[in-house]
Amino acid sequence: MREEVADCVKELVAIGFVKIDYSSIAASLTNKAIGQTMKGAIDAARLKEISAGLGKWLVIKEPANFAEIAEYFSDAGLAGEALHYAEAAAQRFEERFNNSEAARFYQMALGNATDEIKKKMLSRSVARMGILTGRYKDAIASVEGLLKSGDETLE
Repeated sequence: MREEVADCVKELVAIGFVKIDYSSIAASLTNKAIGQTMKGAIDAARLKEISAGLGKWLVIKEPANFAEIAEYFSDAGLAGEALHYAEAAAQRFEERFNNSEAARFYQMALGNATDEIKKKMLSRSVARMGILTGRYKDAIASVEGLLKSGDETLE
């Protein structure tokens, strides 16, 4: 696994997508705009492979970086891992009163959830964040979805 991650990082360094500080072996994106451009230029299968490698690498090197790990695992199509880290990121953003980012990561977690109970819980969180951020249409849509699914335990 580590060889795969190292190969992905080396490839990203070679194309200028990642900088490596050799003294600490820490990688960082040089620019989010460049990152988005590169994501659009790489074929889908290779992007998934690179994203999975970077997500696994971050789990080892920066395990508390929940948001970035969630994004990589989501891009890689690793739903279980993406769900775990997206939910953790959402909770951390909510604790810090960054409700717009919390809403984004609860939505990401919901998109990766497969268990119906988990989906209901995350839908409630999406609705709550919609209310707190003034996105009332999103909140109403989440609540209506819960009611249609037979959830009568809404406050």
